[in-house]
Amino acid sequence: VELFFAHPNATDKCDAPVVTQLAGPITNQVFNLGNHTLSFQAKDDAGNTALCSVQIQVLPLLPLNPQISDAIGCKGDEITLSATIISGAEYFWTGPNAPYEDNNNLVIPALDSTLTGFYTVTAKVNGCFTPLDSALVRIGKQPYASDDVDYQVETNGILSDFNVLLNDTYEADDYTLTVVTPLQGLSNHGNGLFSFEAGNKNTTYYFNYRLCSKACPNLCDEGIVAITARERICSYIPNIITPNGDGLNDILVIPCLDTEPYPENKLVVYNQWGDKVYEAAPYSNDPGKAWKGELYGEAGRGLPDATYFYIFKPTPDHEGLKGFVEIFR
Repeated sequence: VELFFAHPNATDKCDAPVVTQLAGPITNQVFNLGNHTLSFQAKDDAGNTALCSVQIQVLPLLPLNPQISDAIGCKGDEITLSATIISGAEYFWTGPNAPYEDNNNLVIPALDSTLTGFYTVTAKVNGCFTPLDSALVRIGKQPYASDDVDYQVETNGILSDFNVLLNDTYEADDYTLTVVTPLQGLSNHGNGLFSFEAGNKNTTYYFNYRLCSKACPNLCDEGIVAITARERICSYIPNIITPNGDGLNDILVIPCLDTEPYPENKLVVYNQWGDKVYEAAPYSNDPGKAWKGELYGEAGRGLPDATYFYIFKPTPDHEGLKGFVEIFR
């Protein structure tokens, strides 16, 4: 910056002393940023002297730090950008709808998507320009909630920390999530995270949630979450059948196959000497296909009443569920 200054005044009992500058930039010269010391000497006709100094600090022009009246606006809102006020300054704004008036404030009377983006501002002060500064004008966006229908949990089990927002579209700093249809056993941990404790039934549980823009709460969408609870591994097989043709307990029923087909299951039955007497892959509870206590499942070849041993594998990689079943006619 270029400064103009006069030498300090000096007085004496006799004639006025002569003041000279000993150090520092002189008047009508450019002073660079930083601190400057100006040293002066006053000397009278008798040779007497006195010294003084002046400290000059040159500071840079700072960015104007424009502030926005609404961090995120809604369609039709009036938005004001306000820059630092500097007396006598001339302001220059740029943006999607330039040119703009020379003012420290820029007003967007009715916001829409074409008026969003970065707005920049600088000011001219005594022939110098402030550093270019900017502010981002945003508008609330419509979120989209995608249904989550593939969650699975074991009966009486807990599905922990599943996030329903992973496949949704929304602004990370502008959303609210509320559960529309409460579900017993559901825990809301916030930020889209939930846990669910299933009951003992093989069934599918549902709940709905609403995803909205926090800034523009009329912009919303709803999603459906489906959680299927089922017995993952067959844990129970009856240990007696009575194949006497009375229609009661005539066949071996594996209960879990009524709710989960396990298409690659396998059942093998052995007698007490380790001889294989029956095999099915896959096994079915269909009365026309299920085991009726017959050798190799062939009609008319009923096995004697006794205790038989089985290995049932719901899936090929399962180690196998082992137990016994009695034939009692």
